[in-house]
Amino acid sequence: ENILELLCNLLSPIDHHRQAQPRSKGKRSKKRKRAADSQPTPSDEVPSRTDPPEITKHLTIGFNSTNQALEALAQLSRPSSMASLRPGKASTAPDPASASEKPSVALKPLAVIFFRRSDQALGISSHLPLLSHVASLAFPNSSPTRLVALPAAAEARLAECLGIPRVCFLGLLEDAPGAENVIRYIREHVAVVSVPWLSEASQGTYLPLQVKEVSVAPKSGNVPAGLSAKKAIREAKQNNKKSKAS
Repeated sequence: ENILELLCNLLSPIDHHRQAQPRSKGKRSKKRKRAADSQPTPSDEVPSRTDPPEITKHLTIGFNSTNQALEALAQLSRPSSMASLRPGKASTAPDPASASEKPSVALKPLAVIFFRRSDQALGISSHLPLLSHVASLAFPNSSPTRLVALPAAAEARLAECLGIPRVCFLGLLEDAPGAENVIRYIREHVAVVSVPWLSEASQGTYLPLQVKEVSVAPKSGNVPAGLSAKKAIREAKQNNKKSKAS
């Protein structure tokens, strides 16, 4: 609830800006247009539009834009990310030459990704833990990306703050203006996503197959004295066949 309140306070200027923008009156007929051109009035003047809040440039709204930003960061983290996970090897920053080929939004680390909790059951957000973990490796000096699952009821409130019909995924970039309190609170209360098998796979160490055998003996009341478990099972199968044949 506290995270949602802080997030809505951060995003509310976006809806205020959209409400303040002049609305289009649609296409006029040629007759009305000629009349308006011949007799201009102050009421016909369209007020100038203002620039949107700066926070809009530091958001990824929707599944596609958020996913594309994570995938671009994941591309930057290879192959240096694999080397950074090996013990005794220092992590290296992304190659500036390859980074310049990516969109500007992908060059900035994502501090937080918000998604609807109900989508987790549908499998839409099942890839986020692994993808966000790999994307965080593109900027080893920055704090890893946090994942925040919001209740389904929070979607309507977030959509209202953004001035759009609905929103299921929302990404917040690291240097978003005015987002310091939100990011700091989330980092203090939300744990970092860990992918243990990825660290083990990057070490290049062979892990042999381990098979554990567990012997389960039948109940003591059904096994005659001196009869092993295997023999008891074999005799039980034979007795079942005889009973079916009879």
